[in-house]
Amino acid sequence: MANEIEERVERLEDAAGISRVKSKIFRATFESWAGLCDEATAFASSLDPGCLINISHASGAGHLINEAIIVVWYWDRSPNKP
Repeated sequence: MANEIEERVERLEDAAGISRVKSKIFRATFESWAGLCDEATAFASSLDPGCLINISHASGAGHLINEAIIVVWYWDRSPNKP
């Protein structure tokens, strides 16, 4: 397990030198979770598997009770522009 963690840290350190963390937010009100998940998974599937960091979600509370949010976190490996 320690080796897996060390390898992951090394990959992240390598990626940090050439990449930026980005996110794409999928938000909907009154849309089904299935439809929102389809949109998010289509985007995540279009990424290089090595670029996907995580997918997180939240549902609203209080006055945003009908809002659903999915965030896809990924490495952007495009060259940095000055």
